Amino acid sequence: MTKIIKEIEINESKAKVWSVLADIGAIENFNPSVTKSYSTSENKQGIGASRHCDLLPMGSVEERIIEWEEGESYKIEIFEGKAIPFKGTGKFELTGNGKSTTVKMTFEPIMGNGLLGKLMGFMMKGKMNKMIDGIVIGLKHHLETDELVSAKTYKKIRKLSSELK
Repeated sequence: MTKIIKEIEINESKAKVWSVLADIGAIENFNPSVTKSYSTSENKQGIGASRHCDLLPMGSVEERIIEWEEGESYKIEIFEGKAIPFKGTGKFELTGNGKSTTVKMTFEPIMGNGLLGKLMGFMMKGKMNKMIDGIVIGLKHHLETDELVSAKTYKKIRKLSSELK
């Protein structure tokens, strides 16, 4: 399966966007697919920091930071999952001009091996695209309004998908 890449412009400073993204245990605040999240490591940021996420409609993932460039980017790895058919990595990269910030998210799913894994990858591609749309749209909405994003509130804001690059 190929990479999924999404970009969105957020009307907030790079420092503010980074402060929200760097709080890895609080992804439930803007990711409509996550019902609950929390840090699972002593270190809350940087390489090795980890989190747990409960997912909709069911399942969960364990994730850990594998790359960290303070204020600029990080890459997180899904290293364990329950009731999900994939693992993978997600990377957030920020570029800012003072008044606004472009957030680029790259998701690289890893499906099982063999024909079944390829078939699952094909079947899940649309769902994964929508999942990544939800993350970046939710992040924009959360940062620009201070509102928490859930699956319920996402239905009202998904029109922002026209702003994705």
